[in-house]
Amino acid sequence: MQFDLRVPRIIFGRGSLTKIGDLCREYGSSGSAIVITGKTISRATVIFDVLQHHHINYANYPVTGEPSINDVEEALEIARRVMATFVIAIGGGSSLDLGKAVSGLLTNEGTLMDYVEIYGRGQKLTRPGAPLICIPTTAGTGTEVTKNAVLSLPEHKVKVSIRSELLVPSVAIIDPLLTTGLPPTITANSGMDALTQCIEPYTSCSPVALVDTLCLDGVRRAADSLKRAYDHPDDLEARENMCLASCAGLYPADPTLPVVLYTPLRPPPAGSLYGGLGLSNAKLGAVHGFAGTLGGITGAPHGAICGTLLPFVMRANVAKLRRMVASASASDPATVLPSTVAQRAVEDHLARYTEVARIVTGRPDAQPEDGVEWILDLARNQLRIPSLRKMGVTGEEEQLQQIIQGSAKASSMKGNCIPLTAEELKTIIIEAL
Repeated sequence: MQFDLRVPRIIFGRGSLTKIGDLCREYGSSGSAIVITGKTISRATVIFDVLQHHHINYANYPVTGEPSINDVEEALEIARRVMATFVIAIGGGSSLDLGKAVSGLLTNEGTLMDYVEIYGRGQKLTRPGAPLICIPTTAGTGTEVTKNAVLSLPEHKVKVSIRSELLVPSVAIIDPLLTTGLPPTITANSGMDALTQCIEPYTSCSPVALVDTLCLDGVRRAADSLKRAYDHPDDLEARENMCLASCAGLYPADPTLPVVLYTPLRPPPAGSLYGGLGLSNAKLGAVHGFAGTLGGITGAPHGAICGTLLPFVMRANVAKLRRMVASASASDPATVLPSTVAQRAVEDHLARYTEVARIVTGRPDAQPEDGVEWILDLARNQLRIPSLRKMGVTGEEEQLQQIIQGSAKASSMKGNCIPLTAEELKTIIIEAL
């Protein structure tokens, strides 16, 4: 078994934001800072106070929506103007992604588009980014422990990434107290993002034993706590569980790394996420494959897109897996199964969906289809995640083809447990309208 672990220093727990003073003193002893915030700048008041107390010069850049190329350029200009030597990003995924992009470009030559994948030149960063402290105030994206920054490219109506081990934050402060009182909509969207990021790596085409425990514990915590946090914004135990779940199962596989040897499914140990957040190189799947294109087209929150798509992607995967099992029972599996899944038993993918179903429903006899229905009910009826149509997807053929073609290019789509045809992708979108 081979893997390449890239994680920041992680400071987790209630009240852990109090550690920011020591970190500012460490990173700002001979320099200045840029503080990236969301539109609610007041959340960063304690950071501004600490910087002033330590006589550290700083500038603030608030991002009001999903970060665009223009936001990166503006924030970078401000950072250079104050000669920033380190970056603090506090807020949701948008603030943290912007902070990671600014950190990387402060130390590397060239423009942002030199490093953007697919729509840019896709060059590799060659120098570590400026020291970066990420402080999430939502529990969903997990970007505080990952190596990529997701940005919007409005002229193409897509989301793009810059991706490098050199973008992994220096420190992640994860304080559940910062997530209390979040509006129900943000709790629902970010929570469904977290749940998706636990289920997809576990059921991907390249599951990894090391991350299985993290993912299943994350599913268990999200199933138990997401609705509680939605109904009771100040439930600290539920908020803490969602903060832990948001970090599980991240670190999609780097295609340049050695392929991890597959380990068959086994019952998960009763461990928690505290000791190894994000330690995996598993892939994602079709939900995230769709999400970038749909986010660019609709401008809808990433978590809402994941939440509304997750049950329909699961349904399509389970149905196709069952058809493949039926076909294989009468034929040589090597001649029936696509090459991407022929190397491991399709039955194991179904077993993984069965395990997810039994966790979320609490029923030891649950089948994959029961898990699909439970998640659909959670998203649509309990958390009121809107349909794709309410997000702006019309269902017209031209738009459907745009979504399918754009999503097919996504690296996450290649991680799906089985390849899906264009017609199957279209059916998922139509069902989610």
